[in-house]
Amino acid sequence: MPPVLRSHTKRFSSSVQVASSSTTTVANKNESGLVASSSSRRTQARKKPPTTAVKNDDAKDTEEAPFPLIRPPAVKPCLEQIKREAVAKGIPEYEIDAYASWTLRFQTALYNLRVAADECCSDLDDPSICRVWNLTRGDGSAFQYEIMPFSDSARYPWEAPYNLPKISHLRVLNSLSMRELSWYLQGYHMPVPPTRTERIALMKEYMGITV
Repeated sequence: MPPVLRSHTKRFSSSVQVASSSTTTVANKNESGLVASSSSRRTQARKKPPTTAVKNDDAKDTEEAPFPLIRPPAVKPCLEQIKREAVAKGIPEYEIDAYASWTLRFQTALYNLRVAADECCSDLDDPSICRVWNLTRGDGSAFQYEIMPFSDSARYPWEAPYNLPKISHLRVLNSLSMRELSWYLQGYHMPVPPTRTERIALMKEYMGITV
C-alpha cells in the first residue's frame, strides 16, 4: 500500500472544512432571510390600516351643507350705492345724478312691489291654519300632518332644491338628521338650536304637534 502524503491529507481536510463552513454560511443566510421575510410580513400585517365602518349619511347630510337660498331677501335701494355703481359702469359725471335719481325711483317701485307680494304670500301661507289642523291629528298615523311651504321660496320642503323628507307623521320627524332639521327650521325662519332634542321640540311647536 503506497504511503499517504501528509500535504494531500491537509489540503483535503482544509477543503472539507471550507465546504462545510460555506454550507453553514449559506444555511444561516437562508434561515436569516426566512426569518426576515416572515418578520417583514408580520410587520406589514400589523401596519395594515384598520377598517372603518361606512356611515349612512353622505357628505350632503352634514352640518356644513348650507341652506339653499333660492331668492335672497329684498334690500331697500340706496342712492349712494347706485351712484357708485354708475361710476363703476363708466357713466359720465354730468349724467350720474340724473341716472341715479331715475334708477332709485325704479328700484324703489320694484322693492315696494316685492314687499307687498311677500306680505300677501305670508298671509296665504299662515302656519296657524296648519297648526289648528295638526293639533287634532295626534302622531299623524291616522291623518297626515299639514305642511306649509318655506317662507322665502314658496316651495314645499320635499321639492328641489331642498329634497327633504315630508313630515307626514311623527316617526318621520323623529328620524330626521341634524342637517334636515336645520334646513326645516331655516326654511321657516326659525332659530336653529344646537341639540337634536331642542330642534325636534321647536318643530313640534311650529307645526302644532302635541304628542
